Amino acid sequence: MNIVQIPQENSDVIRSSFFVHWAAWPFLLAALLYGLPISGELPAQQQFTEQFVSKVGDDKTLVYIFVHGGLYLLAIVAILKYRSKALYVFMRQWPLVALTLLVGFSAFWSNSPWKACINFGHTVGVLMIALSAALSYRNEPALLVRFLGYALGLNVLLSMIAVLAIPQVSIELHGRWRGLTSNSNVLGQISFTAAWALGMTCLLKRYRKKFVLIVLLLLTVISLIGTQSKTALICTVLGLSVGYFMIRYSHMGSSKTLFSIFFFFMTLVFVLLLFFWGNAWEDLSPVGMNHLLGRSESYTGRTKLWTSAIQLITQKLWLGHGFDDTAGGTNSIRLLNSHNGFLDLAVRGGITAVLLFLIALWKVIRNIPNISAIQRNAWAIFFPYLLAFLAYNLTESTIMNPRNLSWTIFMFIAFIVEIQHLPLDNLGKL
Repeated sequence: MNIVQIPQENSDVIRSSFFVHWAAWPFLLAALLYGLPISGELPAQQQFTEQFVSKVGDDKTLVYIFVHGGLYLLAIVAILKYRSKALYVFMRQWPLVALTLLVGFSAFWSNSPWKACINFGHTVGVLMIALSAALSYRNEPALLVRFLGYALGLNVLLSMIAVLAIPQVSIELHGRWRGLTSNSNVLGQISFTAAWALGMTCLLKRYRKKFVLIVLLLLTVISLIGTQSKTALICTVLGLSVGYFMIRYSHMGSSKTLFSIFFFFMTLVFVLLLFFWGNAWEDLSPVGMNHLLGRSESYTGRTKLWTSAIQLITQKLWLGHGFDDTAGGTNSIRLLNSHNGFLDLAVRGGITAVLLFLIALWKVIRNIPNISAIQRNAWAIFFPYLLAFLAYNLTESTIMNPRNLSWTIFMFIAFIVEIQHLPLDNLGKL
């Protein structure tokens, strides 16, 4: 089995890699703090119902702005120091830059221009965080994934301590764990991402000491089960199983194109097996599939959101209603989260935003095998996450959501696959 060649496992190398690449600190700190009540206020216990309007998250505090503003500023300093490299990568991944600019321009036609401007600031900030991390660890992306696993594992550990210490706050009324986050789906997403980072680290390198990795991985699995998030659970199994097969059979010498076709096929087989699990053909009906996945016939109220999102898309087809976290005027429906990333993007940015995202996605899929030019087989780390990211957005909304960690990771992948196109004279260490 081929193995990604990253620095040897010893404390000196790991310590020096972490402290030398200071430009990646905003990325790792954002992961560590994601979902946690950094304002000091714990979320109030509430019963989730099949409501039409879904809350995005409570992040409108001065503490949140101060902390994340500091991370953005540190990332911007790193980008300015290596602006020629950053400009080259931005030019290669121009669709993401165009999407970011679209967020800012949407203030001219959105219902809440000031909110659109705030979101533009967040979007620029996480763009800088993702690029600074990609430039910093462009020669060893697998090592950054390991650090990401540690950061998210610690995040999960804090929520698990809360589940044991303050269950009246960290466990929802119907038994789903949410830890210190705002709801169980957020903790489920954190656990899924942590499981991917820790799992891929275990698969891609024969570490002499795996104890910490395995303990954190088991902890994330327990947390994932406690959240009862079916979407996060499916994405975890999808990402780790595809990653395992990519590593296990990478020695066969198949072309990159055939590899891509093979793993897309494996994904399709996996989904079909889920549908056939149970009463076979009977479970292929909408009701049967919903029961199989543990959802109600309306996907916990999501079908109402999807129908309303489609109606809003038809009202402003080309540029959408704006990136101000609302849709429609005071006399229209207010839609904060349609629980589908693709529909949500179309509501906010119209067909223009969807096309830009698809172009960016196509560039990532086309170039992701070439990441092996940086580290052999390193694309096996990121391709499984890309599949899981797309699957996750079928029932949740993280595309072009600057407050969501999965979007930051997607941008990091989009930038890291373009860095191998940097001219040779720009390939020195940062």
